[in-house]
Amino acid sequence: MGKRIEFDYKEKHYILEYSKRTVKIAEEEGFNFDDLAKKPLAMIEILFRCAFYKNHKSIQFNSDIANEIWDSIDDKTGLQEVLVEMYSEPVQQLISGEGQTKWKIVG
Repeated sequence: MGKRIEFDYKEKHYILEYSKRTVKIAEEEGFNFDDLAKKPLAMIEILFRCAFYKNHKSIQFNSDIANEIWDSIDDKTGLQEVLVEMYSEPVQQLISGEGQTKWKIVG
């Protein structure tokens, strides 16, 4: 299991984390690391909202609660840094490690 963020908001417990599926959704919604510096408002909003999707699918269809939570949360800079790390974990898992099937270049 990778990193995750947990907190309570309005008497509900939230767990934020990423999986390969939620990283794909974030990309489909427009998240791009290269745009984080150019379009920080849009990219941070997508990054935060998509972190809910693994454990709180309803937020995918009603993002107002994610925006409300973002407005109330402390240390947004620290949170953004952890969200970027969390987002990167499934990507690193996908491309790292040794498998059983060996490949070679021919021709």
